[in-house]
Amino acid sequence: MRAAILILSESILLLVNLGRQMDPPCGIPACSCASFQQQPESQQCLKAPKSFGFVFRYGRRRANILNTFAGVYTKDLVDGDTTIRLSLSQDQLDSVYSKMIEVDLFNLPTHWSESEIRSVRCWKQFGYDVRGHGVTKQIRSFPCEGSYKEKARLLEQLDRFIIRLIQSKREYKELPDPRSGYL
Repeated sequence: MRAAILILSESILLLVNLGRQMDPPCGIPACSCASFQQQPESQQCLKAPKSFGFVFRYGRRRANILNTFAGVYTKDLVDGDTTIRLSLSQDQLDSVYSKMIEVDLFNLPTHWSESEIRSVRCWKQFGYDVRGHGVTKQIRSFPCEGSYKEKARLLEQLDRFIIRLIQSKREYKELPDPRSGYL
């Protein structure tokens, strides 16, 4: 009898652990010890420091805002906006942090010389306020051509990754659609 209970409890524990390793329904891989070990070294999830958080602004007027410090999301409805409680799980924060490290976000330039501003025709507009390891980084725009082209591509992937995380949340799906649009 004891052996059967022990086997049953080990099986339940194994199923629980397997469940933690599964990707969420949105298809965005979550970080876990198992997925960490199965990914190539360049794509492994790093654990975000306890101080990590960010504010991410995107959209036409950068009026869609995810604030992980406050656990809120503001959706631009064009003729106004609405703010809801929305938090990312620790695994999701770890995934975002890993991608930010991959982009080298904490070391990206934030100010541009006059000659760079005049010579660059393509600028990527977004907003990041990121804090981690006692460092706060604020980025509002980034050139998307010349020697910065590859970094801009990686930043675009980071943007899409975070937007997919937001849009996968039940709270986001319950928000109203805008009743109008921008010209």
